[in-house]
Amino acid sequence: MRSKSILAPVLWCVLVAAAAGFLGAPHSAFAAARPRNLLANGGFEHWTKPTPQQLAAQGKGGPKLRSHLVPAGWQYMDQSRYGPGPVKGAVARDAKVKRGGKYALRITNGLPSDITEVNQMIPCQPNSVYRLRCYVKGRAIKPDPNGGVGAMVWLNYGPKNFWPHQTSSAHNPPQYRGTFGWEKLAFTVNTGPRAAFLMVALQLRRATGTVWYDDVKLVRQGGYKHVKSY
Repeated sequence: MRSKSILAPVLWCVLVAAAAGFLGAPHSAFAAARPRNLLANGGFEHWTKPTPQQLAAQGKGGPKLRSHLVPAGWQYMDQSRYGPGPVKGAVARDAKVKRGGKYALRITNGLPSDITEVNQMIPCQPNSVYRLRCYVKGRAIKPDPNGGVGAMVWLNYGPKNFWPHQTSSAHNPPQYRGTFGWEKLAFTVNTGPRAAFLMVALQLRRATGTVWYDDVKLVRQGGYKHVKSY
C-alpha cells in the first residue's frame, strides 16, 4: 500500500505536465510560425533628433521637419525636381492622427511639384516573395494636373549596386487622392535572381495635401523558382 501511495502523486504530476505541454504546443507553434516584420520601426513609434546636416537641409533639397524629429530606422528625402523654388514638403510625427500605438507618420506637400518620401532599405534574398502591408489615410490630396500622382507606395529590389539597377513596383490606387479614412494596402513582389536589397518607399508624389502612413509591415513569404524568359 505504501508503494501505491507514493506512485499515485508521481503519476499525477507526469500527467499534468504532459497535458500542459500538449495544450501549449499549438500556441507555441503558431507564435514561431508567425512571420516577423523585416522593417525597423514599422509603426513609427520611435523618433530621434535630427543631425545638424538634416536640419540644415530643410527646405533646401530636404523636407521640413515639423516635429523637429525624424523616424528612427527610416531615411527621408524630397525629390522635387519638376518645379522651381524651395522645397515645401514636410515630414512629421503625428500623435493625434494615428491608426494604432502612439504615433503615425505624416507627410505634407505645399507645392504640386513636391515629391516627399520616407524610405527604408534592407537586405533581401533573391528569387523570393515579399509581402508589404501598410495603412494609409489622406486629406485634400490634389495631384498636379500636369502628370501629378498622389499618395504612392513603392517596393523596389535590386543588386548590391542598387542604383540605378533596381526594379520598381509602385502602387497608387485611384482612391488615394482627395480625402479618405484609414485604408489597408497590401501587395507582393517577386525578387529576381540578382536581388540583394529591397527598399520600401512611402511617398506623397507631385501632389499637395497630407497623407498619413502607419503599421507598415514587410515579410518574406518564401522562395520561388525564377524561370528565364526568351
